[in-house]
Amino acid sequence: MGATLAYGQTFVTWTTMPWLMRAGGVLGMVAAAAVIYFGLMLAMGWRLSDLRPGRGA
Repeated sequence: MGATLAYGQTFVTWTTMPWLMRAGGVLGMVAAAAVIYFGLMLAMGWRLSDLRPGRGA
């Protein structure tokens, strides 16, 4: 996930963007990180039902 985001931000010049575009870019990067994270979790066998209380360790 980190490598993908680091590679993705190399195409963006953050310092020359207006603040609204930077905010949108940061939100986009956070959304991309969430998609990658949960996609990898699902690929490794994690299920949403694992979050239910009372399932034990």
